Formats: sequence, C-alpha cells, structure tokens
Amino acid sequence: MRTNINERRGTLGFLAAVVILGIALAWWGVSLAVTQPVSLAAKLVKGSLPLDPNSPEWQKAPATQIPLSAQIVAKPRWWETSVRQVAVRAMTNGKEVALRLEWADKTRDGAAAKTEAFTDAAAVQFAVGKTEIPKPYFCMGQQEQTVNIWHWKAAWEDDLKQWASVDHAYPGMFVEYYYDEASDGKKTEVSAKGNVQGTFYTGAHADNILSKPGMRVSSVEDLSAGGFGTLTTQAKQDVKGKGVYDKGKWAVVFHRTLSTNDAQDIQLPEKGRVPVAFAVWDGANGERDGQKSVSTWYYLTIQ
Repeated sequence: MRTNINERRGTLGFLAAVVILGIALAWWGVSLAVTQPVSLAAKLVKGSLPLDPNSPEWQKAPATQIPLSAQIVAKPRWWETSVRQVAVRAMTNGKEVALRLEWADKTRDGAAAKTEAFTDAAAVQFAVGKTEIPKPYFCMGQQEQTVNIWHWKAAWEDDLKQWASVDHAYPGMFVEYYYDEASDGKKTEVSAKGNVQGTFYTGAHADNILSKPGMRVSSVEDLSAGGFGTLTTQAKQDVKGKGVYDKGKWAVVFHRTLSTNDAQDIQLPEKGRVPVAFAVWDGANGERDGQKSVSTWYYLTIQ
C-alpha cells in the first residue's frame, strides 16, 4: 500500500511539474507542440491555379497551421524568432501545384539596398530523390540527400516593379565621380534586360541572380542544397510566385508544374505524397540566412 501511495505521489508530482513548465513556457512566449495532421492535402481543382494570393479560389483549399521554431542548430543560431506559425493551403489541377503561405508580420520589409536592412522571406523545401525513412535533415538537407528549396523574397517582389539600388535607398547622397561614368558625367544604368557596361558592376558581370534583374522571372528563387553552407541557385528557374502584404499579414503563392526536366528539382507525383518543410524570415527582426523560423518535415499529399 505504501508503495502505491509513493507511486501516486510521484506521478502527481511529475504531472504538476509538466503543468508548471507549460505555464512558464507560455508566459515566455514559447509555442508548445500540439497534435495535428502530419499531412497537407492539395485540393484538386479544374482549370488554372490562382497565382494571386488574394484570389477567392484559395478559400476552396483548407488551411493547415504549421508550427515554427527557431533555427538553433547551425551557426549563426537564432533564438528570438518572431514568426511562430504559418497557415498553408495547397491546390493541384493534375498538371501543376500551388501552395499559399500566410503569416502575421507587423512590418513590411522589402527593399534591402541598405546594409542594415533585411527582407521578409519565406521558403518551401522538398526532399529530392528517394524519400523513405530516414528523410534528409529538415534544415537544408545533407550530403547525398539533397533538397529543392523555393525561396520567396519581398525584396525581389519589389525589384520586379522597380529595381532598387543604392541611389534609391539614399536619394540625397552625392559623390564627386563614378568610375563607370562617361566623360559627360552620365552614369551607366542597368537596362531592363539587366545588361550593364560599368566596370564595377561585378555581380551583374558574373551573372549573379542577386545582382542582375534581367535574370529574374519571378519573386521566387529555385535553389538546391545538400547541407549547411551548400545552398546553390539553380541554372534553370522553374518556380513562379507572388506575395501580397495587407493588414499586418503576408500571403505568398508558390506555383510550379508537377514535373520538370531538371534533375535538381523535386518531381511531384500526380497522386501520392512527398516530404515538405517550411521557413519564414522577418526582416525587421534582423533575420537572414540561417537566422529564421523553421518547421520539421510534413507531407504534401497530392490527390
């Protein structure tokens, strides 16, 4: 009898400790894990898929709340993330797939021409190749288990409308002479196709997609990775996207055909499921590169 009483006291003490810990974590703003579906279903629809995040067609697809946590595995670690969850909807028409991400953000951070400014961003990550257990590491994959990342940036969304340069960030600045100026003092401008003649446009001359506006076809970058420090821009950009900020929320759509002829891309089945993970950056919070909010692996189920 005495042993049973001691066991009960131990169990009650453990439960009390769990409750106290939960209250403390909630007080500190740490999200607790909750039971929810591990599969995100892509709604099967007829016709073209909406690229506009504000399209009423998106209400046909149910939203799944995906919890996010700070990336604290690889340096530079980031403990104080501001985005704790993202609502995800998905659609397919049998030939294409589209995902819509929505999350709360107090400020809209786009153009990043200043050194102290960082852009809001979001990413969708897929495991490439064989995806049986064990899946690749959910933070950027690993060697011989690569991932395909679709990375949307608010700064790119702005650049598609108006290419942002240092002159735009600091309209009142003055310099006596530019090395890329002609003898009449006129600066060499970046053309609509991203062609430049200036000697010191090194990024553009190297065909860096971050520096050359003509290489961008959308606000989403198609990337590959096989572990930390291996993130690489793909030569062929197959993903489209669009982001809209309204009333303290971002809504972003990622759009692509189910299959491509690029071996680095995820080849999505017409019917089945694939591992998928998500990440969000808050520019106003100083988040960039590995400093972000991330999810673990979920499954995207294509009906």
